[in-house]
Amino acid sequence: MGCDTQLLVLLKKLVEQEENENKELLKQVFLQLENGKGDLLRELMAEDFWWEVKGSTSWSQKFEGKTGVINNLLRPLVMNFKTQYSNAASRFFADGDYVIVECRGNVKTINEADYNNEYCWICEFRSGKLISLTEYGDTALIEKVLPVYVKP
Repeated sequence: MGCDTQLLVLLKKLVEQEENENKELLKQVFLQLENGKGDLLRELMAEDFWWEVKGSTSWSQKFEGKTGVINNLLRPLVMNFKTQYSNAASRFFADGDYVIVECRGNVKTINEADYNNEYCWICEFRSGKLISLTEYGDTALIEKVLPVYVKP
């Protein structure tokens, strides 16, 4: 094997190792989320982390910065929940710095509605930290069950 070929094999192994590490981190996050705990998710967020909810609802926007995501997305969202929110992953796919998760939330709102949205999360990592999360979900369910988003 030539030097160039050896280098390519080594680089491929390093990328695969990082993909597996990122995927394992998210598997640990979902072990907590299944039990209604989001501590590890918050811990993994980089300070410049952003979360974008795709679609055309009032909740569909980009929330920037770890503090902004927590204060302007997660806290207002949880204020609408009567029961403990949980989220279970069914599939994980890794590609480079990205891990894609298919998951389903489960919660009852303060208005007694079931908010069991199905999601696709595209998570981007940098040096073991989450730097972005792009969320695709059932926007019709969001509009039906959640109140209009008002920035706190």
